[in-house]
Amino acid sequence: MFNVSALYLSNGYLDLKPAKGTNYYERSKDFFANLYKMAPGTVLKDQRKYRGIFSDASLEDCSKYCITATEYTCRSFAYNKDAKVCALSDATASSAAAVLKEPKYDYYQMHPEWPCNVSFPWNYKPRVIATPRYPYQPVNKKTCYFNLEAPPMRQVALTLTHFYTNKDTCTDGTDGVTIYDGWGERGTKLASLCHRSSSLPLSIKSSNGTLTVILVTDSSNASMAAVYEFGMNEIES
Repeated sequence: MFNVSALYLSNGYLDLKPAKGTNYYERSKDFFANLYKMAPGTVLKDQRKYRGIFSDASLEDCSKYCITATEYTCRSFAYNKDAKVCALSDATASSAAAVLKEPKYDYYQMHPEWPCNVSFPWNYKPRVIATPRYPYQPVNKKTCYFNLEAPPMRQVALTLTHFYTNKDTCTDGTDGVTIYDGWGERGTKLASLCHRSSSLPLSIKSSNGTLTVILVTDSSNASMAAVYEFGMNEIES
């Protein structure tokens, strides 16, 4: 359940906004592989579009490798389930101009539907967040917040894998990504990214069971993606 709640169409993509007395529910996607649309027996025709090769990998492994790639923005991959090999790409079937029939491989392209302004309960999977339209388009004049909740006695361990902005320097405005320890902006600020040369991946851990990520794009285009897990409370470990 997301505890903000009315689903509506905003600038061509789905979004959530507060609606008093209403809760919005979405079924957990469960697996990283469900973040992609599959085209069976297909690969990108231009093999030069593949950026990374992984062997001895399951479909779920490859799905996670793509979303966590930091040297480039992974948008798709081809997977051979018999050889357990996958090839990651920053291209798509449309941007690469053509696909090729290859019965040994299936082609997976990432869906751009990501919820924004939401609270994720601890049992929601897969544990990944991203801005709407990621990885195809940045957003503009948009505020997205993500409240991440861990199970009792656990901490949220987040890794920011992607951050894009068309700004070269930080300004006095609020544009960028800010990560807070706890629930909302009342918590301690743990990190802030606001220009294109920001170093990634960035790993952040909460001191308690909640972490908040807020992206604001008032005067710039921006996008972000992150994965998270749950670590043991340092008092317990």
